[in-house]
Amino acid sequence: GEKEPSKGCISPCSKEENGSWGGNDDGNVQLTRDGGKTWDDLESKLRGAPGGGWIPQIHVSGQNPGEAFVVINNYRQNDWETYVYHTNDFGKKWSRLADNNQVRGYALSINQDSKVENLLFLGTENGLWVSVDKGENWAQWQNGYPSVSTTDIKIHPTENDLILGTSGRTIFIIDNISLL
Repeated sequence: GEKEPSKGCISPCSKEENGSWGGNDDGNVQLTRDGGKTWDDLESKLRGAPGGGWIPQIHVSGQNPGEAFVVINNYRQNDWETYVYHTNDFGKKWSRLADNNQVRGYALSINQDSKVENLLFLGTENGLWVSVDKGENWAQWQNGYPSVSTTDIKIHPTENDLILGTSGRTIFIIDNISLL
């Protein structure tokens, strides 16, 4: 039979013209800083990450060069753990920001606030999670938002609305998150 094509994501570096991050559905996380001529394979540096997991999203910081957040899920191998990783140095060192101790559901999406760098939003199979201390602590957002699969998160650049894409429900908009 035919092999299914690889699925994944690509995210350009916000502060480097020739830089891009890439992730795919077999656990590879890669970075180019020369417009794609060479790629650094970073998968082995993500300690505790499942081999062969799916990388549905890499969020690149708009504030700090070299900073990125990698979302990994492994539900296709019956692993329901939450995996989110963070780097500040173009992937030389990584820390794990989320696991099942504080977050419920496998991870699908992440976004960092464009004004307050410690404010993170994490979408999982079981809803929306918020951290005000860059992933040290997480709390589920339950104010009018259901425990639904949250597949994408965007922050409107001028209105400061939190825009959430869900699987099977619709798009939710949480007006003006400036108070956070």
